[in-house]
Amino acid sequence: MKLYNVSIFSLFIILFSLNNFQCTKKKVFEELEPNNTFTTATPLEINQSCQGTLATDDDIDNYIIRPREDLIVKIELSPVKGVNHAFDIWEINSGVPKLYKSVDDNRKSSPEMIANLFVTSGDYIITVRHGELDAKKGNSEDKYTLRVTAVSYTQHEEKEPNDSMNFANQIVDGETISGYFSPSRNRNNENQANAFREEDWFRTEIIATEESPVTVDVILSGVNGVDSILCLYDSEMNLLYSADNSGEGAAESIKSFGINKSNSYYIMVATKSYQYNNTEKYSLSLKVNAFDKTSEFEPNNSFETASKIFNNSINGNIHNSGDVDFFMYSAAESYLNIKLIPDKSLDAVLTIFDSSKNKTMEINNKGVGEAEIIPSVYCDGLIYIKVNAVNSVVDAPYEIVIEQMQYDSDIEREPNNSLKDANALHEQISGFSSYKGDRDYYIVKTNGKVRYKINVEAPLNGTIKISTTDQMGYIIKTKTISKGEKYSMRELFDKKGYIIVESVIEDYENPYTIELEEVQ
Repeated sequence: MKLYNVSIFSLFIILFSLNNFQCTKKKVFEELEPNNTFTTATPLEINQSCQGTLATDDDIDNYIIRPREDLIVKIELSPVKGVNHAFDIWEINSGVPKLYKSVDDNRKSSPEMIANLFVTSGDYIITVRHGELDAKKGNSEDKYTLRVTAVSYTQHEEKEPNDSMNFANQIVDGETISGYFSPSRNRNNENQANAFREEDWFRTEIIATEESPVTVDVILSGVNGVDSILCLYDSEMNLLYSADNSGEGAAESIKSFGINKSNSYYIMVATKSYQYNNTEKYSLSLKVNAFDKTSEFEPNNSFETASKIFNNSINGNIHNSGDVDFFMYSAAESYLNIKLIPDKSLDAVLTIFDSSKNKTMEINNKGVGEAEIIPSVYCDGLIYIKVNAVNSVVDAPYEIVIEQMQYDSDIEREPNNSLKDANALHEQISGFSSYKGDRDYYIVKTNGKVRYKINVEAPLNGTIKISTTDQMGYIIKTKTISKGEKYSMRELFDKKGYIIVESVIEDYENPYTIELEEVQ
């Protein structure tokens, strides 16, 4: 019995004399000072806790963990009154210490934590130090507790560190990944334009060609206390799209972004103002869709990138108040009724351009959630259509529907809102008062002096002002009529003159009519 006691005592003395002493039988044990270097780091087992102090304003404490398999670990550092704690994780497997992750989210008297650090088999140093958000202040009496816990995880969870393109987590089509906006700062950020900003990067492989393009939808959920940003990059680190449309706690999305080249693409999520939330997860989803020609092909914010309209209709989305969508439509000589059907949240502006990119018409007749219609748009080849929002919106969908009608010389031909664009009027014509203030010009040409009786019928639900002019376009007489009212006026035209119809109350569904009757 005496020999047994001596042996145990001797072993205890030997272990105590080692710098890396650890009492593994205790659930919570004490740091062993000095541990201010990597070589004197106190060993810490996974799923154990250790107590220590930052006794002075320059004190640091190092701990070493040695996982023997791939793990996700949570590292927690309890608060100490008056002390601003932080901690760094160093990877030392290559022989040269490399900063793996840094956590310094809070001010003094607050805890620090990282919930999802990925570690492989090897050696890691955890350095407990003073944080950078408050003045350094030691406390030799009150102890912190450092705990490292293995946590269960799935393949659909973010694994830190994924702070750059080189360390991006994989995400595939149809997958939703959960992660944390945590920590708030990244001392290793390789993007110097956003130094110290914490970023989470994800990589996906997309197959697409010019002949078989795809569209990508990326949805990032909102998290309380976080104003996030969502970005899409190509493999050369070129920013393709940035979504920063919503505020704190709200979601961000990239929808219908067009890709026509097979390659690796990268998704980056980040907070904007060193915010964090290490308890509530975000979700990030990716969906790759074959381009079916029924939706816009982002980016389409210019004439050069305009989405083509197939089959006389297309779906679009105003992602934010500054978003502008361009479309192109081709048709042989015909008239087009163009209708924009917005989401209930959207007050949209509809603008038409000719093939030379000259603006021919712009309307915003109605309010939020109401359709905008431009009738009788003349098309012989190519036109451009632009959609933008008047009000402040985020992710407001809409549909453009085009009704194509056979060309008829007895129907007005938009644009005809100036003397130089005046439509020729022979015997009769019908037109539309498309918006308040809309002016339609018609030219009457004669051989010498000819007197006409001009018969006008107002649109069923609108009010128009009809005027006649001399050769130079100076108004001779004017009459206002409303809601199907009929009116006749006589005018003498000498070689040419003009008839002007001005919309007082618009009616783009019911036409007005003008008839010319030669009289003696």
